[in-house]
Amino acid sequence: MKRLKVIAASLIAILAVQCQKEDISEINIPKESVNDQISSEILFELDSMGFDISQEVKKIDGGYIIEKDIIITDEHIAESKNETTDGIAKQRRLQNIVSCDRARRITVRNRVDGINSRVREAINNWNAVNGTFLTFALVNGNADVNIVFTSRSPGAAILPRNGRAGREIQIDPGVYTGSGESNAVIQRTIRHAIRHELGHVAGLGHTNRNDLNSLPIDGTPNSDENSTMNSPSSITNAFRISRNNLSAQDGNAMRKLYGTFNRNNICR
Repeated sequence: MKRLKVIAASLIAILAVQCQKEDISEINIPKESVNDQISSEILFELDSMGFDISQEVKKIDGGYIIEKDIIITDEHIAESKNETTDGIAKQRRLQNIVSCDRARRITVRNRVDGINSRVREAINNWNAVNGTFLTFALVNGNADVNIVFTSRSPGAAILPRNGRAGREIQIDPGVYTGSGESNAVIQRTIRHAIRHELGHVAGLGHTNRNDLNSLPIDGTPNSDENSTMNSPSSITNAFRISRNNLSAQDGNAMRKLYGTFNRNNICR
């Protein structure tokens, strides 16, 4: 991914916090983010939602891929105008999460050849978190979440909406298998990618990004280098951080959202 110079990145950060209501013409949209399919108006809305448009923005059917692995649908953009955020850096959740009732059983269907075991392991990791009623169930029929093959995607997820889990995870295992790493590392990284995206479809944001489109989760630390929900900066970085399983704070964050014994669950 191309990176902007420090001065451009600083300008975007200032605009995201202070200039969300300014005229579009006053926002300096990075050239790296602009292509024939993406209008200045859409880039302005994504910037106002707090996403980093200095990174590549990809147009897909019905929405956009931003920050490498988050799918924002046209509906998300339309609804975001009524949402408010803060700028505190902590373990984070998305603006929209899964309703309490629906979180008790989120069905997942894998439609990508060769990764069923990794999907099952990723699901088992989340299901093993104590003190939360959120449960993923791998099924063969109709599902809340479908894992589908998308060429050259290291992993991306549609976010929750209307109390439902994000409906799709996209991945191309070939991104990892062609890396030259050992098979053990590759399989571990694919599992980590699926686990990370399952966190997104359930409502968790990036731990290591202070995105304005997400909210801090009280009772979690300001940083967690072992979090599954850290956003990798590259494929090489993905191989490194895949050594981590779910951190204690990943579990704590999930309990704050969907806690079995928590009377103040964030879910509704």
